[in-house]
Amino acid sequence: MSQTNPIDEALEQAVAETFSEMAFLDAIPAKKPASNPPGQLFSIEVHGEQTNRLVLDLPLPVKQTIVENIHGSSWEELSSSDIDDCLLEFLNVLAGAFGRLYWGDESRYKLSFPQVSVGPPRESDSSPPDSFWFDAYDRLFAIHITREV
Repeated sequence: MSQTNPIDEALEQAVAETFSEMAFLDAIPAKKPASNPPGQLFSIEVHGEQTNRLVLDLPLPVKQTIVENIHGSSWEELSSSDIDDCLLEFLNVLAGAFGRLYWGDESRYKLSFPQVSVGPPRESDSSPPDSFWFDAYDRLFAIHITREV
């Protein structure tokens, strides 16, 4: 039996919880990588025993589904700031769940302010990203994690 890496396990559980509880979507690990066209990425840093940057790479249909399920309104009825705020808060909850699951309920960690960027965020003293792919109803998306070294 192979051992699951703790970071993989925490991320998979955080994604499953957050997508299910906030966006009413089932998101499961995918076997193949997503090939999303470049677009908006949402990033946040989780500072604990080490710093991890989570980058959420969602194709437009997944973004729309998340936002519409949370707001209960159609995408077209919402302003771009409402959409971005919703997705940034979604990432904030996802990162908080990741920190809790990775370091434990009693651990202290803090979250940076989530950010929107176009293209990969600028990396400084961090390792190359590990990419994790998920499937939400046959729509693939990725989460990339970098760790400070």
